[in-house]
Amino acid sequence: MFSVVLFALLTGGIIYILYRPHKPLFFDWFHFQGIINWLNFIQTIYWSGSTNFHTWIIFSLPTALWAFAYSSVITRIWSGNSSSIKHIWYGTIPILVFGFEVLQFFGLIRGTYCPIDIAMGTLGIITGTLFGNKTTKSTYHEKANT
Repeated sequence: MFSVVLFALLTGGIIYILYRPHKPLFFDWFHFQGIINWLNFIQTIYWSGSTNFHTWIIFSLPTALWAFAYSSVITRIWSGNSSSIKHIWYGTIPILVFGFEVLQFFGLIRGTYCPIDIAMGTLGIITGTLFGNKTTKSTYHEKANT
């Protein structure tokens, strides 16, 4: 499970960093760290002003990948747990995934609201939850048989 989640996180991050323009809030961190010039250089190597990727891959797929990773981890950790706290953790999944879009919709943070991001986030949550449940059940099954 760990390798699949890590792959989703890294793939989403690489797409975001290499192919996105510098407008999203996240890129302020690169300015703060003084590595924006390095990022510009890397982007010119991989992008050079045009790409064959569809825009949804660049702008919405990272959301789906990150939603998948987060919901997988939270589901894996809390699935089968009887504590009522698990519901709070489950609630953080849609809050984090959709929260940025809602804040963008109301102009409270920089960015552009996109219904495709909502759809991709939903897809990521559903597949991540299913994956988290599946890996939890297989782990419990493996422990029961040893």
